[in-house]
Amino acid sequence: MTTPLATFTTALETARTRAEAFDALGAYVAAEIGVKLFTVSTMKLEEKIARRAWTNMPDAYPVSGDKAVERDAFYEEVIDQGRCFIRNTIEEIALVFGDHELIKSLGCGSVLNIPVRIKGQFTGTLNLLDADHYFDPATVARCVALLHVPGIACFLLPE
Repeated sequence: MTTPLATFTTALETARTRAEAFDALGAYVAAEIGVKLFTVSTMKLEEKIARRAWTNMPDAYPVSGDKAVERDAFYEEVIDQGRCFIRNTIEEIALVFGDHELIKSLGCGSVLNIPVRIKGQFTGTLNLLDADHYFDPATVARCVALLHVPGIACFLLPE
């Protein structure tokens, strides 16, 4: 029997672009974790630009164009401190994410953003969203253990 990690690894070995790698990562997340919404964001800090580069809900929550990176709680926790950003209610999410109403309409009320660094530089985040209070400490630890290294591998491919 093939495991989700083996399937991801095979897909990653043949991926030529980040988009193909993110497709494989999305399938891996669906098989291993099964959150409602999974996206990948890329960031160019020198230009202060962020972009939603991949999503498992392209119709309801599509990839986005460039948006300005703001210095806020997300920036401090994820970019400055290199920590995961965890919020477990829509009210907490609303303090940072302007699209919180859309997030709520998708049945999501909690978020886990896992930072990705390449060569010591912040590059982007793996973003998992699900129901209120989904991301307890054990779930966060499991998500990070399963996704951190595969996420880094995906970001190593060319755009």
